[in-house]
Amino acid sequence: METLPADQLVARLKEHLRDGQSADGASRFVERKRRIVGDLDLSGLALPFPVEFEDCELDRLILVDARLDILRITRSTLSGIEGDRLAARGLQFDDEFVCKGSMWLPEARVEGDMNCGGATVENPRGWAVCLDGAHIGGRLFLRHGTYRGRVSAINARLDGGVSAFETTFEARRALDLARARIGGRLFLSKATVHGELRLFGVSVAEDVVLLAESLAGKVNLRAAVIDGQLRWRPTLVDGLTHVVLERARVGRLDDRGANWPEHGVNLRGFVYDDIADLGSSSTWTADRIEWIRRANGKRFDRQPYEQLEAVMRRGGYVHEARQVAMAKHDDLRGSGHLSRTGKWFNRFLGLTLGHGYAVWRALIPALVLAVIGALVFWYGEDAGQLAKGRANAPSFAAAIYSLDMLLPIVDLGQADARPPVSGISLYYSWLQISAGWLLATLIGLGLSGVVKKD
Repeated sequence: METLPADQLVARLKEHLRDGQSADGASRFVERKRRIVGDLDLSGLALPFPVEFEDCELDRLILVDARLDILRITRSTLSGIEGDRLAARGLQFDDEFVCKGSMWLPEARVEGDMNCGGATVENPRGWAVCLDGAHIGGRLFLRHGTYRGRVSAINARLDGGVSAFETTFEARRALDLARARIGGRLFLSKATVHGELRLFGVSVAEDVVLLAESLAGKVNLRAAVIDGQLRWRPTLVDGLTHVVLERARVGRLDDRGANWPEHGVNLRGFVYDDIADLGSSSTWTADRIEWIRRANGKRFDRQPYEQLEAVMRRGGYVHEARQVAMAKHDDLRGSGHLSRTGKWFNRFLGLTLGHGYAVWRALIPALVLAVIGALVFWYGEDAGQLAKGRANAPSFAAAIYSLDMLLPIVDLGQADARPPVSGISLYYSWLQISAGWLLATLIGLGLSGVVKKD
């Protein structure tokens, strides 16, 4: 491999710029199989032609405030890139490209794609790639790469999306796209992320696809806005400590057959318009309720229940939505937010009215009271515990008599004709009348919606 001092290469580039480019400015500058010695400083240069390095070895490449057409470095190694405010039509660091330091490109402006397919970047104690505040008009490709060090695009504009297929990220903050605006998809498939996947406040115009091979660390989607789907289907989550979806908003949640960590999921304020597999199995509702319960842990939050309930109602699963609502009220009892009296009242409303979502439950004790009453008053009439009926009184019917005692306001003509005067019939009538008024009041409250109110 031929050796060339970096300052001589800069001189050749300037000569090419001055004399060697074609009339339309499209001629390329290509270096192959060179060992460039020293820092290659192209700061401030405007090079309106493609610059390519193939099978080369470079020290540091300095591109601060440079304006380039297309820069392509392939099958080459270098010690680092410093490119604050670089402007280029396209960037390609692909095909076994190796950088043994940081690719430092904050506030860079790239009209087309930035392709890092097959790249290896190693800077374990700092940034592997820094694109903070950058604007990439095309797509950011990170496919088939390895990044040991932080990959960061905080506050960046990535108009064409981000694609990482069969890529490895290793750092405490492995991939940081906080507050980035992504115009296409964010696609991580068969990727390995060892460290935090930080998508705090990210805005994505299409889908976020997390089909990662392995996640170990934290996935932070707090306050993210995803107009399309959030597809969550990582293969392995054994090392995943937290998934934060707090105040995130997505168009559709697709986590069919997904692995969620057993604990450490934060759903507080998470909003979604739809779920991909809504009501797809007989256990779906119970599984979703359990998902929320694991996320809540010991800190009860009603919003995840209400969010799921609203989506199910819009999808036509009204009965299942009621189950979610009842689960919310049942779980409130164990949250520590209620006094001892409140817990007992909560349990009572759950058993009798399903917290207002199953008012028919109140008919069960009413039916039991009516049947027992029929037996008691049949015995009482035979034992002389009822007053003798008036001359025009209807004939005695134990079942109707019991209902007449139980139902408030309603007059079936039996109880007034021969009221109980002694024995068990008298005592049971007091119980049945009181229970009737109580159950009628509960049913009225349930039908009016008062019990459902939080």
